[in-house]
Amino acid sequence: MFELKLKRGFHKAGRLILIRHGETDDNANGVMLGHTDTPLNERGREQARGVASALPAFVSSPVILASDLLRAKETGETIAAELGQDIHFYPELREANFGALDGLSTESEKYKRLSIGRDDDKFHFRPQGGESYYDLSQRIDAFLIDQYSKIVSGRDVLLVAHGGVARALCYLFCQPNLQQLDYKPAYDELCVLNFDCMISFWGVPVSPFQVQEKMLS
Repeated sequence: MFELKLKRGFHKAGRLILIRHGETDDNANGVMLGHTDTPLNERGREQARGVASALPAFVSSPVILASDLLRAKETGETIAAELGQDIHFYPELREANFGALDGLSTESEKYKRLSIGRDDDKFHFRPQGGESYYDLSQRIDAFLIDQYSKIVSGRDVLLVAHGGVARALCYLFCQPNLQQLDYKPAYDELCVLNFDCMISFWGVPVSPFQVQEKMLS
């Protein structure tokens, strides 16, 4: 079903490149971070600058779309300034809504109690008052279909978003098994979808530019 939906109009565009936001203090401290809006920490700002400085050698004049959450917004603005491009923010690109789990330390007793069953099927687990990763994939699916109908032929698209959005894209484009759906890019990686069920992980440390590749089968 997803293959048929996603092929409509997608041939008009170039690559779809996902950039995960830089690190926040909550990320560093093992806190579940969904719609809670927190800024980048200094390491996260350094990661954003590192990715931004590497991108001109890799992409030019892309369409830049970003989550409107502050951690992705800050990352996206750093990248857009480096590339000299406009950036557009969308709530549809937010991380999954983790509901009652949002803002909890994954080591806390409350988190452990409210997340019973999550490890058995992380992709379909829906926390109280929140979304599953499957729900998120439906949100991303509808957003991409709408946006790709408006994108100029041949232009690459940068999505500045979240780890959950990476999982959603893996599901929508590659139909991987559930173990592969546990993937999320590091804070200084690019995830490139070439519309042929290959995802390339382009590690971009602050220096130098390094390339890794991985096939999802």
